[in-house]
Amino acid sequence: ENAADCSRNWDLELLSKFTERKSYFIDTLIDIKEIPEEKHFCGTAIYRKRINISDTTNVILNLGNVVGVSELFVNGDSVGTKWYGERIWDISPFVKKGENNLEIRVTTTMGNYLKSLTDNKVAMYWVNRKGREQAYEPQGILGPITLTGLTTRKQFLATDFGLVGDSITLNTRMLQRA
Repeated sequence: ENAADCSRNWDLELLSKFTERKSYFIDTLIDIKEIPEEKHFCGTAIYRKRINISDTTNVILNLGNVVGVSELFVNGDSVGTKWYGERIWDISPFVKKGENNLEIRVTTTMGNYLKSLTDNKVAMYWVNRKGREQAYEPQGILGPITLTGLTTRKQFLATDFGLVGDSITLNTRMLQRA
């Protein structure tokens, strides 16, 4: 297997019904709530990056830890949407040799935004009720994001059925048992 860490150098665009569209360049993946002016963000975070692919056979993209509903686009084509579980995709049918465009859209929950509505008693009931105060929730892609060229389709099926644990780097001993 040949895994590459793709967690660095992303363009991040934040779209929200409640605020202006904002753009950031992030040198490494970060929890959106850790960006001081985005602590209360609610909406869709769009991550964009260009990657070079030399071998288009069995190319697997693993987004790692994602908090929110994620939709993946490769070269403008929707690969799929996942709202729970591991965010692992076989992107082989969507990539071409050379430069490829990745776009990942992550839609967040409203919890952190509701915490900003301090004058709204209903919102405060759900997020700041005395004795049941809620911490700010993580948002976005926490990663790490890896791109892997697997040697067989059997290895991908093993990852798809959860035979790979929390580790982002594929464990070949586990895959050999599959």
